[in-house]
Amino acid sequence: MSTYTVLRFSPSKSSPGSQRKIQPSPEKQCLSCTTVLLPQKRSDTTTEASSPVKKKKAGKDEQVLRKSITSDGFLNTLTDRQIDAQFEIQLEQPNQDLAKAIAVSKQIELSYPLVENGRPMTPPFGDFSELLRLFLTTFAAEVVPPYVIIRARTLPPKPWPFIVGRLLLWLTTDEFADCFDRGRSGKGPKALEHIDLQRKDEFSEDILREAIAVFRALQVKIRDIIWCAGF
Repeated sequence: MSTYTVLRFSPSKSSPGSQRKIQPSPEKQCLSCTTVLLPQKRSDTTTEASSPVKKKKAGKDEQVLRKSITSDGFLNTLTDRQIDAQFEIQLEQPNQDLAKAIAVSKQIELSYPLVENGRPMTPPFGDFSELLRLFLTTFAAEVVPPYVIIRARTLPPKPWPFIVGRLLLWLTTDEFADCFDRGRSGKGPKALEHIDLQRKDEFSEDILREAIAVFRALQVKIRDIIWCAGF
């Protein structure tokens, strides 16, 4: 079985003057924690399985974990945060401790990034096992830039994580739904049909300028132009 160390980082406590007086409902609260999954070979510490580590006992173990996380620039933004939970899981088994950590985390970091040098990519060797174990009822996972789609039989209570593996999370119970609302079909002329971004053409500033010129000629106001792999 694949053994992982799960770390939950929380931001440093803010000063009393900046704290909100009214606590928002669970559906509307702003999540701030980060949950990190590390294969045990990246973690040089041993803890009791599924047993959170008390803050007072972090000491050398926490230093080792921080060094492991930041040695290659991985998650160096977490250096100013504290580890407030640490436990081990068997990835192949559903785990309530992992579910609880994810429930309070805005960001989930896998043992690998899904974005490298600004380019989205799929998990190494096509292994989606980490994505498939994040939620208890997940039955499928896909990388569809700029999203990672996780399909679950039942949705967990809100709020949900915003980022997974450095891509936006799209959590759904629909087996076939994708992330793009393409809007209504227009009745204008077809344009830019000579451009083939999926086979022969590379996206460029020249193509962008040509697209802008076409829409301006049609007197269509442009809000956004985006190019994602496959679209």
